[in-house]
Amino acid sequence: MKLDAARAAKVARLAKRRATSESEVIRAAIDALEPETADGLDLVADLVGVTAGPGDLSTNPKHLEGFGRDHRRHPPHRRAS
Repeated sequence: MKLDAARAAKVARLAKRRATSESEVIRAAIDALEPETADGLDLVADLVGVTAGPGDLSTNPKHLEGFGRDHRRHPPHRRAS
C-alpha cells in the first residue's frame, strides 16, 4: 500500500502511541470504517435444510390463509369439508 509522507507519518505516530505495529493501526482503521458483520445466512447455515416441511411454503397461497389475523377476534377460516 502506498501512502503519501503525511499519512505515513500519521500511521507511524499512531503506532508508536499505541505501542503496536503500523499494520495493526491500518487494520484497526479499516475495521472501524467497515466492521465485519455476520450475514444472517452465515449464522444459521448449519440449520438450513434440517427440518421437513412443504417446499412451497413462501409461494403457495394456501399456506398464507389467515396470516396476520388476530385469531382471538377472528378465528381462522375453515374450509367446508
